[in-house]
Amino acid sequence: MKNAHNKITLTLLLGLCTLLLGACGQNTTNTTSSNTKTTDNSSNAKKHSTAKSFYSKNSSNQSSSVWNDTKDDKLASFMVTWGQTMKQSYTQCTPDRNTTYTGLHYPNDFSDNKTAFSNHKLSAGWSPDGSNKYKVNVVAIYEDTNGGSTIGGRIYLFTIQDHTPIVYYTEQNQGTPDGLVHFEPTQNTDLSNGFKNIVNSKKTATPKSATTKSSNKSGSSDTTADTNNQKFVFPSRMQGTWYTYTDGDKIQTVSFDGNLWKSMGKTDKAFEASKHPS
Repeated sequence: MKNAHNKITLTLLLGLCTLLLGACGQNTTNTTSSNTKTTDNSSNAKKHSTAKSFYSKNSSNQSSSVWNDTKDDKLASFMVTWGQTMKQSYTQCTPDRNTTYTGLHYPNDFSDNKTAFSNHKLSAGWSPDGSNKYKVNVVAIYEDTNGGSTIGGRIYLFTIQDHTPIVYYTEQNQGTPDGLVHFEPTQNTDLSNGFKNIVNSKKTATPKSATTKSSNKSGSSDTTADTNNQKFVFPSRMQGTWYTYTDGDKIQTVSFDGNLWKSMGKTDKAFEASKHPS
């Protein structure tokens, strides 16, 4: 009888142990599953946060860059309007489509390091985002070939120099003693201010009417015409930039452009003798 009682007690204890072990196993499984789920959620949240951070960083870089596609499109629209105002036609030039005016091929020609800015030979190159890679960082180029003529055309370089927007131009149609292509800052305030506003993400004013600008194709779009006096336009064979050496072996240039001549950094206008302004 005593042995039977002991057997019953042992059986009950074994059963109780089995139930306890089963419950512990279930709790362990649930805990592991819960921990795994929490880990997965944390991983997903981290991935989402990383992706969001990456997107925000890229968006910030795009909006804060000196030059981007949006600004490039705005300049393209501005040049169409400005060209119509000047009665000229401008073509955008890129590394895939270089300039052709008088045999110049920009931006590829920058690699020859034979470009001068305000009579200073400076490093220059194509910089589509405006980053400071060169002394003169070119973000856009436009040319007017004047119908393929060797005179009356011009090339404009839209640049960032020392973190400042500057528009340079050349009408050079022949070689020079120093073997350089010379660019000068534009004197056209509509063009220079328009470019500055685009770079600085400001509203760009509509270019003024052609009645207040030179609209003669042989003249420059880079200066303001005097509409109150009769201009004397220099003959076509004189148009362009001429170079000579001074006694000190320095290069001196004289440019004839429409009714303008430029020498020693000074620009003068020519008028008919009877119509010269007082």
